Amino acid sequence: MPPNPSSHSGYQNHHPALITAACCARGPIRLVYFSLLLLMLCGSAHADIFDDHFAIVFIDRATESKYGDVPLDREILAKAIVRMSEAGAKGVVIKFFLDQAKDDAGDRILAEAITRLPVILQARIESNEPSSNDLPDRFTLPIEAEASIRGNDGWIPLTLFSEGAYDVAFADFDGFPAPLLETYRGKTVKSLLLSAIELALGAKAIIKPGHQVNIGQLKLKMNALNQVDVDLNSLPTLQYIPFHEVLDDASRTVQVKDKVVILAYDGPKIHSIKTKSGSVSAHKLYIHVLRALLRDGLQPNYQAHKL
Repeated sequence: MPPNPSSHSGYQNHHPALITAACCARGPIRLVYFSLLLLMLCGSAHADIFDDHFAIVFIDRATESKYGDVPLDREILAKAIVRMSEAGAKGVVIKFFLDQAKDDAGDRILAEAITRLPVILQARIESNEPSSNDLPDRFTLPIEAEASIRGNDGWIPLTLFSEGAYDVAFADFDGFPAPLLETYRGKTVKSLLLSAIELALGAKAIIKPGHQVNIGQLKLKMNALNQVDVDLNSLPTLQYIPFHEVLDDASRTVQVKDKVVILAYDGPKIHSIKTKSGSVSAHKLYIHVLRALLRDGLQPNYQAHKL
């Protein structure tokens, strides 16, 4: 079973020996101690930026053993989303596609659950899709922007689901730099990365195409194609809540309070993507990239990576 997400202790519990030494030291030595303490505290704070804003719920092998292989029954998905809403989650990012109708009753139950709290649905551009669902205009941006990924057809959520969604955003990358904007049917649309950060920080993106995007205090430099480079030199182990425990153990849902939940899949059917740090499953890669963008974009002395 995966480890539980770690709790956050306050600054007052960090490095007591160093604090004592800093208070007792004098002159230049004292300044050195305080400088070292500040660096350690800032490092701890930055390491927790993602965990302060997001929680991860994975449909894993154990979930599939209990509830069957993916795609799960949509009534089960709906029940989990309602549980997260009741637990005080800030929102949910559903990291799989809901572009095809299933059981009518189950679809309607899921559609109702999506209205309980802000839910972001994912889409993707797919040129071979013969019958794309409509993308409502409210999910497009009133700006012109170049994009590395563009198209006129795709896996767009069913209208039944999108009409109650907080946002529909596009998940179309398997390499770097990562796109923050795409073009669908001639209109600019947000990536799933950008939309999730907006929801987590409670602010809409201020976009200067080809240059920079600001979301609250977060700043990210973009290249001419509105992509951002991502530093994935290290891939920390992701702490998550197994999906079945959301349904079976009410105590686990406490961990989603005031956070955006990324509801994703991490079972044997997920494909992997090669990175310089090794192969990573697609949904985990999305989370690692999201973590890196928060880390880089919220640093007090942020310096953009050169593109």
